[in-house]
Amino acid sequence: TLFALPTYFFILSMSTVIVVGIVRVAIGDAPGSLLHEAPPERQMLATQGLTLFLLMRAFSSGSAALTGIEAISNGVPAFKSPEVPNARTTMTAMAGILIFLFLGITFLTSRFGFVPEEDETIVSKLGAEVLGRNVLYYGYQVATALVLFLAANTSYNGFPPLAAILARDRFLPRQFSFRGDRLAYSNGIMLLAAAAAVLLAAFGGEVTRLIPLYAFGVFVSFTLSQSGMVRHWLRVKERGWKTGLMISALGAAATAVVAVIILGTKFTHGAWLSVLMMLLLMGMFALIRRHYDWFQAKIAVDPTSLPAGVPPAASVEHGAPRDHVIVPVDGVNKISCGAIAMAREISSMVSAVHVAENRDEAERFAKEWERNVPDVPLLVIESPYRAFVAPMLAYLERLDEQEDQRITVILPTFVPRHWWERILHNRDVLRLRPFLKGRPGLRVVDFPYQLYEDRPPGSRPPGSAPSD
Repeated sequence: TLFALPTYFFILSMSTVIVVGIVRVAIGDAPGSLLHEAPPERQMLATQGLTLFLLMRAFSSGSAALTGIEAISNGVPAFKSPEVPNARTTMTAMAGILIFLFLGITFLTSRFGFVPEEDETIVSKLGAEVLGRNVLYYGYQVATALVLFLAANTSYNGFPPLAAILARDRFLPRQFSFRGDRLAYSNGIMLLAAAAAVLLAAFGGEVTRLIPLYAFGVFVSFTLSQSGMVRHWLRVKERGWKTGLMISALGAAATAVVAVIILGTKFTHGAWLSVLMMLLLMGMFALIRRHYDWFQAKIAVDPTSLPAGVPPAASVEHGAPRDHVIVPVDGVNKISCGAIAMAREISSMVSAVHVAENRDEAERFAKEWERNVPDVPLLVIESPYRAFVAPMLAYLERLDEQEDQRITVILPTFVPRHWWERILHNRDVLRLRPFLKGRPGLRVVDFPYQLYEDRPPGSRPPGSAPSD
């Protein structure tokens, strides 16, 4: 594919530099060759006073250079069938390429006596020394720039789905679990872009200074994931679990050692910021989860109270069938029950609509609705990409073509007391409302629910008003 070309271009360019460099060293046509000593001015500056601290720091830096291979294991479902064998083959090939590039760069750097400098990278120095500063060198630099540009896309592929998982588990605001119009997790992408911009601005655009933050964070995540696999094998104990347990335990121990070394050797170089951000994020996750748990407990309804809170359609005396009232619902709770009760005050023709991510969720919700609110028709729309606005609009358009009645959509909303609650609630409704306003033959009615007021779940709140 088009995105694979920069990778192949870089591997070919880097391999060419390494092979040519090793050949030049072997035949004595390079500084630091095997046939004569390197010039004194290119001697490695760190050969004096080599200590355990320097060894540990070099070990941690080398370990960070080998990260990235985990992207294959994380993306197994994206491979063509058979997924696991293809992913295994790809990981083996990537490991071989990584070992060759790492050892080749390390060998040539030590033979040529290069030391890191702020104004030029080691990779650039190798290319200039082996190829000379000519057309080949600049092509080699273009290949490096392209692969770095492509590598930045890895985070944008990984973070948004991770944020979506955290949002579904109620550790992040719910809007991170919804896909945008382009079927991507737009909120996660925008948050990551903003965070990256802040870090680049804070560190003056010097990416090298960001490496300690990345290195510590990535090995902490490796340790946690491997520790989770240890717990998994101890709990499941399926066939081959002992081998899996041994591999996972060894991996957890190795990555934990690297994380500790990075923290000790690079703490003052920026690793402290990773520690601080981890603590702040864990605190934020806990607070968000606690709020969502509290919110769910507050809006939960006792099934025995539903007949009083949601009167059956036959008991609505003044409801007229001239409007078909649609109520988007996300659960059987006080907010949805109140919206249904309000809908029956408008018309006797009321339908509930729920957007589900998959068939299992659709069946589960349909059974729950039938058990608790059997007299209200429910339509469950399956949206595999977790899109909300597009499926709702498509359904309303089909309904408008099939029926002569005016359509009224009641949008249940939670009225927040604090500013931060606006971030955690009502995002799907707020995204839908602009697409509904101004449509001919469709009326939008807001149902604001005052959570902090003591009132029955089926009562109509003050301030609810229609908008044509």
